[in-house]
Amino acid sequence: MGQNLNLKVLAEGVEDESQVQLLRESGCDYIQGYYYSKPVPAVDVLPFLEQRADDPEPRNKLPEVTRIPVEQVASA
Repeated sequence: MGQNLNLKVLAEGVEDESQVQLLRESGCDYIQGYYYSKPVPAVDVLPFLEQRADDPEPRNKLPEVTRIPVEQVASA
């Protein structure tokens, strides 16, 4: 429904591979949940991302993120 309204769709609470596959096949734009990681304290985010970037296991690779300039977010 969100895609039909030209909105980006975010799935939260994704916990396993079958859910990820279903969401990807359905065209979900963003996926987050325990499948990728449990919540990380703000102070640990950068080290967490650096460690994950070097991990050869595909499941542990975070999807590419579209960066939006702060000015664009603030004006929305």
